[in-house]
Amino acid sequence: MSSFMYLASDKPLREIKNPHEKLLSVNEAQALGLEVPEYLQNGSISMDKSGVILWVDEAADADDDFAVLLTEKQEDMFTEKKYCAYIEWNACTKGRAEQIAAYIKEHLEEADEIEIWKLWLGSSYPLPEIRKVNITAGELNAAVIEKISALDPWEKTSAGKQPALPRDWGYDENELETSTQYCYTIIKNKSKIN
Repeated sequence: MSSFMYLASDKPLREIKNPHEKLLSVNEAQALGLEVPEYLQNGSISMDKSGVILWVDEAADADDDFAVLLTEKQEDMFTEKKYCAYIEWNACTKGRAEQIAAYIKEHLEEADEIEIWKLWLGSSYPLPEIRKVNITAGELNAAVIEKISALDPWEKTSAGKQPALPRDWGYDENELETSTQYCYTIIKNKSKIN
């Protein structure tokens, strides 16, 4: 699967669309002068159906070239929070990290805390090791976001105590390795840190 970074909160998260991407219909793409593959023009789909072609503008390396997109919890997302949104970007830059930190601080005006998770999507068995860190909103800055983004969730650790595998799976329990999930909890008030 892939590395995945998401936010989780007990309060609804605000979605941010990437301003450098648009989903276009075939007709909209042609009106912009974009080259449209022949198979999209053969009548198998409506020429006016939106969302057929992803268009990315030339400023796609800008600091605002990211999105925070709402998502449902998946089986490998171990947060207990109700609301989740994933961070979509091609890379973490200082400017993007600054904007994510500002987004989190803005969210903390309504919520007491927010979690930032970094994990390997699709790795739920054996159960991952979960490493948690608590920091205050005052400690949050771009460097923290960059550090979380750089964490390696596929850092191998021993599977430890796991439920027994069915014998017909053909695995020896000692061969199992697990991924690591990192959870940074950003807390509004310093007095709430344990």
